[in-house]
Amino acid sequence: MGILVSGLWEQHLSVAHELVSAGIPVFAAPPSSTGAQTEFELPANRLWMSASDSNIDDWRPGWALGMVTGCGFDAVDVDVQHGGSVDAEQALLMKLGIPILAQVSTPSGGAHFYVPTCGISSSMNRARGVDFRGGLEGRHGFVYLPGTRRRRRTRKTYSWTQTPRLDALGGLQSVAGQLRCYLSRQLTDDTWRTNL
Repeated sequence: MGILVSGLWEQHLSVAHELVSAGIPVFAAPPSSTGAQTEFELPANRLWMSASDSNIDDWRPGWALGMVTGCGFDAVDVDVQHGGSVDAEQALLMKLGIPILAQVSTPSGGAHFYVPTCGISSSMNRARGVDFRGGLEGRHGFVYLPGTRRRRRTRKTYSWTQTPRLDALGGLQSVAGQLRCYLSRQLTDDTWRTNL
């Protein structure tokens, strides 16, 4: 059974439930009990792939909220600490006609740009400071949602700059070609190119 939360936390849960209602898998994860490499105890893959309110009913402040990518939304993850530029990536996405359907400010000062799912798997390019979180069958990534407070990020939280435009998901034409163009122009790491 969930606990009572109020204010901003309640808003974060409300958006998470809206994502689930749109068929997008969202999960809650408690802090890691081992204190080792991972901050949170992420659920098994089978739980990530179901869009069910029961996956987030136990969430409480201090836990992570995560959204599975490749199931409605993919995400361009801009990390300014590794050389990424939020403004430059946003401008390039717009120039290529890739709709930004939500935006999250990250604890490190970067951003997650939510774009329509395009069938490209997740890839990382830390050298450029830009990662892509997507998904193919059996190989889905995820992004942390607002409501997650990172202990490793000076306890800052993720916050919505633009909440998800769920009404726009059904009416979009495929943007896979534009996203492939974006990835090939911006990301020179060979691991990105193998996913194009």
